[in-house]
Amino acid sequence: MKPEPIWIHSSRQMAAVASLRQSSLPSGKIPHLFHYEGLRQSQLWMEVARAHAPNTESTYHKIFQVAREWMGDEPIHVVGLGAGGASKERKLLEGLTKPQFTPVDVSDSLALLSAQQTRDLTEQPPKPLVADLLAYPDLPEWLDEFDSGRKRLFTAFGLTPNTAPSELLPVLRGFLRPEDALLVSANLFTSVDDVMSQYDNPETRAWLSQVLIDWGIRDRLSKPAFRWGEIDGQTAVIAESRWLEDADLEWEGEMFHVEQSQVLRLFFSIRYTRETFDKVLSANQLQPKSGATGGDYICLVER
Repeated sequence: MKPEPIWIHSSRQMAAVASLRQSSLPSGKIPHLFHYEGLRQSQLWMEVARAHAPNTESTYHKIFQVAREWMGDEPIHVVGLGAGGASKERKLLEGLTKPQFTPVDVSDSLALLSAQQTRDLTEQPPKPLVADLLAYPDLPEWLDEFDSGRKRLFTAFGLTPNTAPSELLPVLRGFLRPEDALLVSANLFTSVDDVMSQYDNPETRAWLSQVLIDWGIRDRLSKPAFRWGEIDGQTAVIAESRWLEDADLEWEGEMFHVEQSQVLRLFFSIRYTRETFDKVLSANQLQPKSGATGGDYICLVER
């Protein structure tokens, strides 16, 4: 089988990853990208999605129709930000004629999977890119080398729950040229019990615990627990573990101290209403033009 090319941005190369990892435990917060790093973590995440993600197929079908009308007959370059396995992007690409597709993900396994799952639908083989979007402001310049001036449609499915809007939305806006658009989704708040059951379950606990196993600290921490809180003023489910005893730990060549019951935040997931999401988009000079609601809220956005 012919080897497949994959581009790895400096934000996901050894020095950057080691620096981010070193700061995570002393800060009391594990960056979300570490939950997608390895093959096992990617597999566990896909198990969570299969078991607990709501059925939003009809919602995405509606907004994809809107997006295709926006594109018209022009050649289009679809850029999947946080593409995962590209299952949603594939549905979008199926309705296009000779599109170009670039999957972008923090996980090399998922970026390659996205390319493999869509190559039969694109004019040229997809070019998977591994990058930390929050540390990659030069993405538009990189894309300019590959899309021959095509109009771009960015997709950002599943990014807004796990990234503070003050960090993510300015970055997404910076990716868009005046002629481009963005399809972005938000997880909606339904009821306390319905939402919490999507997280407080064995599959999600296993996924969130894998990084602790990989880092050799699982036995020093309690099992993940879930609570309601706020991120950037938005309602969120927060997953935490607590250190089981006082300890001086060596981590990435440096010592740091933890105390019993001190919290380590593993994860958060923001739950919006349609109105609150439109509000944070507008506050970041992103204008929602059309949307569809049903489990998720997905909207077409322009600058």
